[in-house]
Amino acid sequence: MPSRVGILSASPVSADGRHLLILPGDATELVDPSLTPEDLAERHGLDEVVRGPKISVCTAIYLDGPLAGTTTSYAINQLGSRVGYALPPRPSGPRGTYEVVRLAEGEHPAELRHIEPTDDEAQRSV
Repeated sequence: MPSRVGILSASPVSADGRHLLILPGDATELVDPSLTPEDLAERHGLDEVVRGPKISVCTAIYLDGPLAGTTTSYAINQLGSRVGYALPPRPSGPRGTYEVVRLAEGEHPAELRHIEPTDDEAQRSV
């Protein structure tokens, strides 16, 4: 029998300090930070609750490719992190991927380079 695992955000996601709990089946709930993983497992009938990694989101600039010179506010500030895009007309327009090649620091946004998809990635986007 598969185990039922919940994933708890590493940081608060709401103005009142609550964390996001992702439940099996992609259901979500905002939970009080004082609840322990054991409390949450019992409350939701889970076998285990694991804490997700802390993710730092930042603004980034596209250095080249079809989005060169524009910025985005949703890159993950980690080298090698990837950001996908879809150009109009959606959903049939061109798609592609950028990769973080320089981290955001202070007022300087992260930098993204356009990358060619691998054969596996190209097949998944069709």
